[in-house]
Amino acid sequence: MSGMDDIACGYCVMLLHMPVLLAMMVFLCWFSLLLRRAPPARRHYALPVRLFTGDLQPRGPPLCC
Repeated sequence: MSGMDDIACGYCVMLLHMPVLLAMMVFLCWFSLLLRRAPPARRHYALPVRLFTGDLQPRGPPLCC
């Protein structure tokens, strides 16, 4: 009896890991398609335009005397 009897052959290891690899591939494909999807349209609200028609006074130093 050799010391390598308890180690599985390469084909058996592949059969064990194949479902996990396929699940990872499906998840990565799904995630990449999710990221490539266009973002929803943003709603832009216009800011109200306020027109001040009162008397505008320039800012400056106060008048002396």
